[in-house]
Amino acid sequence: MKLINRSTLLSLAVAGSLCACGALPTDIGALTGGGGGGGGSSMVDAMKDQPTMYMVNLPPNPAVGQWWDYSMAGTEQHNAIVAEKDGMLVVEQSMDMGGTIVVNAWLVDPSVDMMATPRAGEKMAANVSKAWIGAEGAKPVARPVMEVMVMTEAAGDAPEVDFTEGTESLAIGGKTWNAKWMEVSGAKTWTVDETGFLLKSEAGGSVNVELTGWGTDAKPMLDWTE
Repeated sequence: MKLINRSTLLSLAVAGSLCACGALPTDIGALTGGGGGGGGSSMVDAMKDQPTMYMVNLPPNPAVGQWWDYSMAGTEQHNAIVAEKDGMLVVEQSMDMGGTIVVNAWLVDPSVDMMATPRAGEKMAANVSKAWIGAEGAKPVARPVMEVMVMTEAAGDAPEVDFTEGTESLAIGGKTWNAKWMEVSGAKTWTVDETGFLLKSEAGGSVNVELTGWGTDAKPMLDWTE
């Protein structure tokens, strides 16, 4: 059992959960809350003005063609790096929303250190500069990116938190990873240490998020032709 500073724990938790959560809870709420019907175009119209996340958690050594799938609370999420331009990566993230495949996409700078912890008054790490949304096979539609959060000044001394951690070789998603795990208050998360790339998360003995697939032959789901 060890003790960790709250700000450090927060940084690790955020980095480890980016890929699994992102903007999806907000997006899913927008889609399911709008009632049935309307198809992909109406879903995109309902979401295109909603700001999306400014952080995308990339796998180690990100490259065009990589894809990875997650299972989350009964839903499936597909992620893929589908293009590169001037050192920036286009990352798509798709889910089946009532029979319509809705695709979020971001222009991501892979050089940004997403594990960096800002000082009070500094902005959080952000690697997204542009974002889009569209139905599968359609042209991407631009959508806004959230304002980057600023690290606030802690009031008094930051409390310490009990946790345990370790490393192990973890076979998951069709690939074996050098994983780091951390357990806090009965919740356990496995990530790739150098990037915080999420592999698995569980709480109370139940799996919340799990990597279910990995490959290097991804094809774009949106129509990026000029």
